[in-house]
Amino acid sequence: MHPALRIAFAVLLFPSFAAHADSPASNGRRIVEISKFNELAGIFNLGQGAVRIVSIVSPTCKSCVDALNALDEIMQSIPGKRLRSYVVFVPMMDEDDRFAAVIAAGAHDDPRTTFFWDPAVTTGNAWKELVGISTPAWDVYFLYDTDATFDDGPNMPETWMHQHSAIAGPEFDSSRLKVETRALLASFEQRQSIPESE
Repeated sequence: MHPALRIAFAVLLFPSFAAHADSPASNGRRIVEISKFNELAGIFNLGQGAVRIVSIVSPTCKSCVDALNALDEIMQSIPGKRLRSYVVFVPMMDEDDRFAAVIAAGAHDDPRTTFFWDPAVTTGNAWKELVGISTPAWDVYFLYDTDATFDDGPNMPETWMHQHSAIAGPEFDSSRLKVETRALLASFEQRQSIPESE
């Protein structure tokens, strides 16, 4: 697709993009390109101590775009460094490429969100068994507690949701995700307030 048409497409999908359509990266967001799961794992593990949401999405799929906007609202409603988001863009639609991922990232400006471009869909393949399908997982959202870490593959999250027709698990519900995120943060704060036994 011609770059000018892509810009127009981006404005339709991301209304906030219209203000800076000449420069998709004008909000300063950087996309980390990954080719192996452990590259995501290393960054995820550095976030230990925070509740973390991992999203694997197409940068142009409308349901993915809507979910990311809902995640933005959750992030905005819960301030503080104890919540982080990791958004992994994977090429699942015809128009999905790094350019589309940069445009999609440009629509979001919460500094606690890290964006990735995974052209080989290594993350989708890493999570497919966990969600019970044989093809790469995408349009999926995972909530992890503060002490979660990844080794050779992803661990079971506290909860997860999806908008994928082939997956039988719980469907994406931003209200429930917000409630469960707040519950994990409250549990963490409670654990921090309990003095260690001598």
